[in-house]
Amino acid sequence: MKLVETARRKNPNPGVGVFRTADDRCISLILLQSDRYWDDFAARLERPIPAAPSCEPPGSQRGRRGGGRGHGDRDAASQAMRDYLEPLVEARRTEPAGDLLSELVHAEIDGARLADEKIYGFLRLLLPAGAETTYRAFGSCLLALLERPEAMARVLADRSLVPAAVEETLRWETSVTMVARVAATDTEIGGCPVPAGSSVSVINGSASRDEARWADPGEWDLDREPQQHMAFGTGPHQCLGMHLARMELEVGINAVLDRLPNLRLDPDAETPVISGYAFRGPATLPVRFDPF
Repeated sequence: MKLVETARRKNPNPGVGVFRTADDRCISLILLQSDRYWDDFAARLERPIPAAPSCEPPGSQRGRRGGGRGHGDRDAASQAMRDYLEPLVEARRTEPAGDLLSELVHAEIDGARLADEKIYGFLRLLLPAGAETTYRAFGSCLLALLERPEAMARVLADRSLVPAAVEETLRWETSVTMVARVAATDTEIGGCPVPAGSSVSVINGSASRDEARWADPGEWDLDREPQQHMAFGTGPHQCLGMHLARMELEVGINAVLDRLPNLRLDPDAETPVISGYAFRGPATLPVRFDPF
């Protein structure tokens, strides 16, 4: 946490570059498509968009991406990620650039620097972590709009509603439905005793649909009064990438609505379904749109 806060103080507005990167990448991917029908919107657009900024870590060269979804073997994927990161890490050892990568390499805790495995382990988590969660939320948000033409028309006419659509989607169908925790002390939750050291499965997807907090929590409502939800967790373990995820979602939704006239679900395809346990989202999203 201290490392992240230090980097944030040195660069108080880091989201601007990412925002433009995501917008440029989104528009480029859209313009590469010349047809009026996408058999799988998820595969063609949802997945590459959030992966782009995530796979260009602070200090990397644009266009040279690591990570991705090309490796089926975990060990091979892990090694490929390290091979990509190693020259960047070594460069920051000799020439710190004031970015997050430099902070990780040169940070000291109680006089000791992070071991290489700690650095690479953190970066292996950082780079892909925001890709799958965000593209699934992106698909769920688009599906919510596509299934509700009235809401879609309102968002098209008033883009200030895009953040509300994103937040309601994060509450309604969060990408990550559960996290594992260990009880630090003896406690009680809802009348159930939880001894210290017990493993606890926290179903945050259910918490964001708590009937005591939200009216009709199973419904997607563009006009819902905003309240804190559990999509990004809370407390010391709150998602560090939540602001980036929100920006990616808002940029992506706006760019898609700008560039794909009359975007609609393909009436000849099966109705998309949001599914999944550890990760949730529509597996496919077949759409049609008018020529542009």
